[in-house]
Amino acid sequence: MSEENTITEGMPTENTESVEQNIVENAVSADESASVESSIAVETAPVAETVAEEPATVAETVAEAVVTATEPVEPIIADTAESPVESAPETVTTEAAAPTPTPEEAAAAEEARLAAKRERERKRAEENARRQKEQEERDATFAELEQIKANDGTIVVNVGEKVKGGYRVTYKNVKLFLPSSHYSLKRVMENAEADEAIGKDFTVHLIEAKKDEQNRTTLVVSRKRLLEEEFYAVIKAGDTVTGTVSSISTFGVFVDLSGGVEGLIHISRLSQQRVEDANGLYKRGDKIEAKVISIDREKHRISLSRREFEPSPWEGLTEKFPVGLRAMGKVKRLAEFGAYVALAPGIEGLLRSSELSWGRRIGHPSEILTVGQDIMVQVLSTDEAKKRLALGYKQTQPNPWESVAEKYPVGTEVTVTLSQSTPRGLVVRVNDDLEGFMPRGRMGGFANKTTSLVPGDGIESVVIDINGESETFILAPKDTSYADGEAPAERNNDRGNRERNNDRGNRGGRSDMRDREDVKIAPELQGKQTVNLMDLLSEEERERLRG
Repeated sequence: MSEENTITEGMPTENTESVEQNIVENAVSADESASVESSIAVETAPVAETVAEEPATVAETVAEAVVTATEPVEPIIADTAESPVESAPETVTTEAAAPTPTPEEAAAAEEARLAAKRERERKRAEENARRQKEQEERDATFAELEQIKANDGTIVVNVGEKVKGGYRVTYKNVKLFLPSSHYSLKRVMENAEADEAIGKDFTVHLIEAKKDEQNRTTLVVSRKRLLEEEFYAVIKAGDTVTGTVSSISTFGVFVDLSGGVEGLIHISRLSQQRVEDANGLYKRGDKIEAKVISIDREKHRISLSRREFEPSPWEGLTEKFPVGLRAMGKVKRLAEFGAYVALAPGIEGLLRSSELSWGRRIGHPSEILTVGQDIMVQVLSTDEAKKRLALGYKQTQPNPWESVAEKYPVGTEVTVTLSQSTPRGLVVRVNDDLEGFMPRGRMGGFANKTTSLVPGDGIESVVIDINGESETFILAPKDTSYADGEAPAERNNDRGNRERNNDRGNRGGRSDMRDREDVKIAPELQGKQTVNLMDLLSEEERERLRG
């Protein structure tokens, strides 16, 4: 290979030819007598000295200048008056070309390239093998975890870092997720407490282990059940425990006993005395001591009590409130069947509706009492073991039945007020203290008018039977006439006769026995036809009239 070919190899042909042509065209003149070769040799001598000591031809010198120039050589246009050459470069700066590698060097370079390629392929193969091995290990570990979950077993994991919603933990070469809600039994954890878990080992249960179509695994673990089992293994009914008030509701106080396990003190167990609002006793964060009443592990319920830490106000009840004692009390609350009256702190007695009035039937205690009212009551009975106290209110009031016969003798006309209508008759109010009964059998034609009556309507009536001892007050309407205009007295007499005759037939001639000599009749009843009006009432109505 010639020196000229070696220098120009790899250079753009277009540029070389263009530069060469420009130099030649500028150097040739029509009137020049000197040869082109001599002129060019003279102008390019400095360039030739830089590239080679003895350039063989003008072409070699031009080629070398073109190859080594960093920029295309611009021709220098000489003054036509001074030089016959129109343009020619004064100097051309060139750089030394890179030496051509020898065959031995080229072979060594190729060998190095092949060696580097082989090293890259080796490392790539090792990396693929490593990844394949890790995947096989992960698959084996996942299969192991699936089996552990199926058997409801446990594993030991290491907490690596905190992530959103929980912790990233590891088991062997597999990463798992531990939610914050399953790390502790507490509903809310402080940041400092949560950070303490980093780097520690914990025994956990697998609660989820699955793999999707892209071979991605989901593994979730929990400590919650283990913590609960540890707690319930040591606590039992009857224990005295200490906790922190976590929340207060209308029905009681919730107490955090151990890292999230809560017990409830029902409002009825907060004190020996009745508690209306637990907020008046405790607030969140208070330390509290309580006794375990019952434990329900399936429903995760623990019942607690504070009453055992206070003396019972019911002790010595019989000595404090003997039967027959009259005392002032305060109405605490009303119920359908009566009212509860407080006689002392923690001591409440039941005042039934039947003990509110002597002669009135009380539908609801609010007809007489109001909450917060101070009233005088009488102790009727006590039961210290069952913590019960029966009270009476009417016993502290005058008994109208003691003088009712004198105030309302038979035949007295009185205007009463309808209280209630029943199939057997009307319950009427005589006054604020007394109620009487008007049987339908004694109403006559007035019975047809009762359908239009409403409670509160007034009725003119006559007392037909009264007994203070049995608390019986029987009345009949004053107007018992029929629509045909017949006199009420005559119609009542005829009806009364018919009823008496029927009564004799039904009783087998009981009234005829009064005329027999062998039958002894009380003197005050001889010659009288009497009827017991209580027989006309049902047992319920009789009991109602008695109070």
